[in-house]
Amino acid sequence: MTDERWARLNELFHAALDLHGVARERYLAAGCAADPALRGEVERLLAAHERAGGFIEQPAIAMPLAGAGDVCADPAADGDAESVLPGRRVGAYSIVREIGRGGMGAVYLAERADGQFEQRVAVKLIKRGMDSDLVLRQFRGERQILASLEHADIARLLDGGTTDDGRPYFVMEYVDGQPIDLYADARRLTVRERLRLFLRVAGAVEYAHRHRVIHRDIKPVNILVTADGAPKLLDFGIAKVLHPESDEPTSSVTGLRLLTPEYASPEQVDGAHATEASDVYSLGVVLYELLTGRSPYRPRSRDPLDVAEAVRTTDPERPSTAVTRPADGAQVPPRRRGVERDRAVATGAETTDRLRRQLRGDLDTIVLTALRKEPARRYPTVALFMEDLQRHLDGLPVRARRDGAAYRLAKFARRNRGPLLAATGAGAL
Repeated sequence: MTDERWARLNELFHAALDLHGVARERYLAAGCAADPALRGEVERLLAAHERAGGFIEQPAIAMPLAGAGDVCADPAADGDAESVLPGRRVGAYSIVREIGRGGMGAVYLAERADGQFEQRVAVKLIKRGMDSDLVLRQFRGERQILASLEHADIARLLDGGTTDDGRPYFVMEYVDGQPIDLYADARRLTVRERLRLFLRVAGAVEYAHRHRVIHRDIKPVNILVTADGAPKLLDFGIAKVLHPESDEPTSSVTGLRLLTPEYASPEQVDGAHATEASDVYSLGVVLYELLTGRSPYRPRSRDPLDVAEAVRTTDPERPSTAVTRPADGAQVPPRRRGVERDRAVATGAETTDRLRRQLRGDLDTIVLTALRKEPARRYPTVALFMEDLQRHLDGLPVRARRDGAAYRLAKFARRNRGPLLAATGAGAL
């Protein structure tokens, strides 16, 4: 499925949600008149939504979108003429160009236009026709979540308001960067450098969790890295706020978009409540791709339902094994086409065997612990996930691995190789 087709499918699905009976039939007949297969796909999504009893908790069955954050890279995908009107004022800002779009809104590059000072920003605006009460409430919910988060590695909310025709918008820090995996490969970051970069991202997610916000859509295109190496976590459009007084583990606050099954946890794919452990899982998928250059899954095809089935049923192979064999087409997302496929070259490891040895053992264990199907068997918090990664970087035993005497001794010997060699040499004299 192409990004353009997915954008159209996403738009039709969201519009049809608010219609019922004959009105929905007429809308789909008109919107899909020349494409019966597209209508079938829309109806399948609508049926999945109705089975799940609610959009937010439905199985995650979206295709990954190109570009930044939750948006599709094809500005003209739905023919919305508004997307090509540079110079339009939104609050104190003047639109420069569209930089992406999703099911309910579009994101624009804009510049401060009131003469107070120079600033480039990203403006997120609901599309005309998508401004139902539910969407408006959820959009404002995302804006409120962003307003509550102040972290160096989370894109900042700068402003917000309502347009002259009543549509809410918010103004975000404009992040000029690359998805984290493409950034790391383009600069041939080593395994240790990738882990340090990843730890900054995990720290941003852990910060959100401490503020009772679950992201629920962590994936490389929502983690942009600037030219100076600063990661920025984007897109809290389907985030959740944990309410301690509620009997439910989570309650919906915002988000009227499909999840991306390649990065969703098995419980999200099955429509269950998302928890902190769900974000741990998604971070695990990102780390797997960051290290191996491929998805942890080998679905039968890139069809969303095939991907979702693989997430539910397949156990990923160890990263140290994955890098020794070619990736098949379904394991490499389209946005990575043309990227260096030789992982030894991409990670500066010189040889595949050396890269395999760097990943074997602790990193295999850490990544696969984060990717356990059952939430109770994963790291329960991002903080514990980060702790094991830091312990690995420091040469200490990791907590996810069985801590036998031989393992502890090997770790001690590796950390103290110099003094031990010196002592051994002195003892031989």
